[in-house]
Amino acid sequence: MRGVPGRIGAIMKPQTAALSLCLLLGSTGCAGILVNNLKSASAVAQRTADPMLLKYGAPGNILLFETLADRFADNGDLMMLLAQTYCSYAMGFVEEEDPERAILMYDRGRTFGLRSLWLYRPFRKAVIAAAGQKPKDLAGAVELSAQHLEKGVEAIKDKDVVDRLFWTGNCWGGWLNLNKRDPLALFDIPKVLSLMTKVVELDQTYFYGGGLIFFGVYNAGLPSIAGGGVDKSKDWFEKAFKVTDGKLLLAKVLYAEHLATLIKDEDLFVRTLTEVIETPPEAAPADLRLANEIAKLKAKRLLARKDEFF
Repeated sequence: MRGVPGRIGAIMKPQTAALSLCLLLGSTGCAGILVNNLKSASAVAQRTADPMLLKYGAPGNILLFETLADRFADNGDLMMLLAQTYCSYAMGFVEEEDPERAILMYDRGRTFGLRSLWLYRPFRKAVIAAAGQKPKDLAGAVELSAQHLEKGVEAIKDKDVVDRLFWTGNCWGGWLNLNKRDPLALFDIPKVLSLMTKVVELDQTYFYGGGLIFFGVYNAGLPSIAGGGVDKSKDWFEKAFKVTDGKLLLAKVLYAEHLATLIKDEDLFVRTLTEVIETPPEAAPADLRLANEIAKLKAKRLLARKDEFF
């Protein structure tokens, strides 16, 4: 474990120099260049087989991104990166160990996700038109009505904005999942559905079928009488499996956690999670390496909790 910080440092050194220059210049163009570099660094990290790289590197990245967001508040891609980092870190390493802290992280990620959408002009114009006036603070607009948010989402036609929709919805969904006992939180469900429906409409392959997986999980928690249930959940998961030919192991982990437990199929639960754990790294594309190793960690934790589900 002592070698991990050094590996993180090796990845971040070029960005550190660029950060210093950008903070000195304070230019929008420089921020754009840096964000592209940070996206490239993130892509490199996704190919590592060491989940601890994310666990120990994410807090530093969050501080870096927060510093940049304070200086370059008009860069929507940067806001999206913050939403993605908060969401990925909370889901992978915080949610099970410290749910209260994960709630705060999902909330923070949701705020940055909404800011990224607010900086997209068609979304902003549609929301303002629907509201009849410019609200005081739509940059952090968790309070947006479902109707106004939906109008903004409807105005998005550009596939390049799918990442902003997905990470905003993912953070919001994570927050909702941990606040299920709060009746007021349930009023946010239509907002999340609006965001994730648009993701699937524009690009169902984004983030290895992430939108499809979302609806698989969502329908597993929704009674048949309310339009969800086992069959609907299974259909969404099967669509997600096809997108990556079953190579995204997180989809299988969530399938076991939400669907196998729903139908009380212990054999399916154990078989699916064991398959995940035993899948060799080389069985999936390199850019799925980190996500799959994190999925294996989650699979082991779920198997250790089997008696809680059956």
